[in-house]
Amino acid sequence: MDTKTAIQMLDTLDKASAVLDKAAFALSRTVNDAVNDAVNDNSDDNTDNHKLKCIIMRGLPGSGKSTLADEIAVKFIAKYTGDHHRIAAVLSTDGYFTDDDGNYNFDLKKIGAAHQWNQENAYAEMHEYKTPLVIIDNTNTTAKEMRPYVMIARAAGYEVEICEVGSGLTARDLMRRNVHGVPIFTIINMRKRYEHINDIDDIC
Repeated sequence: MDTKTAIQMLDTLDKASAVLDKAAFALSRTVNDAVNDAVNDNSDDNTDNHKLKCIIMRGLPGSGKSTLADEIAVKFIAKYTGDHHRIAAVLSTDGYFTDDDGNYNFDLKKIGAAHQWNQENAYAEMHEYKTPLVIIDNTNTTAKEMRPYVMIARAAGYEVEICEVGSGLTARDLMRRNVHGVPIFTIINMRKRYEHINDIDDIC
């Protein structure tokens, strides 16, 4: 098989995979639902009983999940009516590899330590600080990756929601959009192992 034919086959498989992803994402809660529910559950001026919510973002590199996570947090903070020193937290394993100057230096050998670091941060936000909204901004391609966060959240009395992002984007789209230079074949492999979750109870 020559290079041109291989590329054509890759494009065909990529587009087909994107169509299947779009259909699967349609079964999930919409992005707007996630934004509106997070805000509305905590925007009643007549109550101090604000819900504690953990939103687990899901999406491949370049899907726009980090942008959306920040958008949800900003809108939530703007409408939150309670009295709390820390209203929302967006937690990402990428933060482990980002220095004080904002430079991203990924090291595959440290990925385990990075996940542990982020899970410890999540525990602190939900168990110690009781931050009203905690957003987990990772790719979360499998139930195994989400399970620690769901367990931490539920043990702390948080309602857990999943927000999936990136419906219909091809691997080439994701490669062009992602800010960390993740190559296309890595993205394709991540898409292959992506588990579509219909119910949060399926995670634990």
